[in-house]
Amino acid sequence: MTTWYQAPVSVPFGDANYDKGMGGSHDMDLAEPLDTPITALRSGTIVDISSPPWGKQVGIQLDEPIGGVPYYSFLHLDAVNPALSRGTRLNVGDLVGWSGGENVDPGGRTPAGTPHFLNPPYQSSQPQIGLALMYGQVYGSGKGWANPISSYPELNPAPLLQGGRIPLTSMLSLPGGPSSSPAPTGGVQIPFGGPLIPPSFFYRAGFVLFGSILVFMGLKHFLGSSQISVQIPQNSGESSQNSGESSQTPENKRASARYLKRTSGATVAPPPPGGYT
Repeated sequence: MTTWYQAPVSVPFGDANYDKGMGGSHDMDLAEPLDTPITALRSGTIVDISSPPWGKQVGIQLDEPIGGVPYYSFLHLDAVNPALSRGTRLNVGDLVGWSGGENVDPGGRTPAGTPHFLNPPYQSSQPQIGLALMYGQVYGSGKGWANPISSYPELNPAPLLQGGRIPLTSMLSLPGGPSSSPAPTGGVQIPFGGPLIPPSFFYRAGFVLFGSILVFMGLKHFLGSSQISVQIPQNSGESSQNSGESSQTPENKRASARYLKRTSGATVAPPPPGGYT
């Protein structure tokens, strides 16, 4: 089951084809079916609920600023959760409202029981939800708004969709409050890419690679040290024999013969005529 923040991007942040007078689009829009439940991506306190021409919007002061940017906002909402007001605390996964952006009245009413908010075509070309990071409490105000957006890359709202922090309490099981079912914890799929690879994958891969290198080096050292080369000189037997014979003087030969006779009782042949040489 996909969640609303996995929808494809309909308007990228900084796209020069949008908000041309402001140097490009200052938000990121995701193509959502009309009246999709939209939930808080980060915890914070509501500082703005208003109704500009591009739909209902909710501004939130972040508990933890992102890259030094203190606020984020939901844009192109068809309706806002009626239980919310300025000063309300939002936790991750709490219902903010329902996506809008439509140009033609589909009939009926929003899940909040209010009429649909129709956007002029120059403000929204399709049903969608907008996300923005802001220096000001209200979208359209504060540093970075009246300048080319390319000068403020930190206002790119993509980090809201990244990092495995969305949402720890998951999205809605009922269209009136937060769900208790857990969200994926191994990284979040972002609209302009596949699922994020969790950091633990790289840690484990690094340990396996490092361990393999150590094993390889140890094995190589062991095999190298076990190959002992033994060189046997040629005719070594002959050399030893000649050396032994050369050391047997006539006196030694006679002494050896007498020793053998005493110890073994064997008959020893008399020395050759003329004695030992």
